[in-house]
Amino acid sequence: MMSEPNLRTQILNEASDLINGDRQEQYGPPSENFKCLANIWNAGEDQNVEPWQAALKLAEMKIARLKGPKPSWDSFRDGIGYLALSAELWKGRDDGN
Repeated sequence: MMSEPNLRTQILNEASDLINGDRQEQYGPPSENFKCLANIWNAGEDQNVEPWQAALKLAEMKIARLKGPKPSWDSFRDGIGYLALSAELWKGRDDGN
């Protein structure tokens, strides 16, 4: 008989379901979505946000929400998802590091 996953596994599974399921179907590949977001942030600014950094900034937003008066499971889950996407985009950069 299989036991229920612990909470850390549960939230990792939920984040995985989000970034590999409906959200990808709704918004397209993360590389394209975060490239678009980075381009928006870079427009008219003296900065160079890369797609992996755009995903990281969204994870930071979730962390900021968690520091507020009403932390939520969704913010933990979404932050984990954004960090996973950021790591994937970072590993896929042209310089290969």
